[in-house]
Amino acid sequence: MITLALYGVLLPWSALGTPVDRVVSVVGAPRAQPIDIVVLHSTGGPDCDPRFAFRTSALDSMVNYFANRNDGISIHYVIGRDGTVVSMVPETQVAHHVRGANNRSIGIEMINNGDGNDPYPEAQVRRATDLLEDILRRNSLPPDAISTHAALDTRYVECSQNSDESWTTTNNNEGRGQRRRIDPGPAFPLNAVRTAIQERLENTP
Repeated sequence: MITLALYGVLLPWSALGTPVDRVVSVVGAPRAQPIDIVVLHSTGGPDCDPRFAFRTSALDSMVNYFANRNDGISIHYVIGRDGTVVSMVPETQVAHHVRGANNRSIGIEMINNGDGNDPYPEAQVRRATDLLEDILRRNSLPPDAISTHAALDTRYVECSQNSDESWTTTNNNEGRGQRRRIDPGPAFPLNAVRTAIQERLENTP
């Protein structure tokens, strides 16, 4: 067995196939373009309303959230803090998770507040790494094909509170206000994950 150091732990490599624990089927649109990017998300992130900013629900609640969205937002995989991987939209179909890159991407959500302070547990990083490796192998993609929501959505928003205490979010293209998306955030060891996968790809057929 080959082991690789990542995030302070040793990760065993094994030919897992698609490493998922549960399937909660959500129908996506037909895919018309080849996959050339995998996008990492955190379920928490910025929000104009401070009651919801940088907060997330548990895995089952987030899976139900994506399964019952009626506004088109969807995802291929959700990974819990304990490493549980839930498959939702099939990879052969389009999920709507990132502006401008849905047709050519696979999206992975990880349960995390997304504030840079909430740590990603070892089990979660381990399973994310296994899943990413599997996706890259099957699509003949390099580790650089792993991207983030923050890298692909660089828009800013301005927040204003209404008289009823609700919040209005206004897109701003001049860099004022706050970033709309910063996930998965600096707490996720992206470079270490890419390096570990590169070593796996080089050392195993």
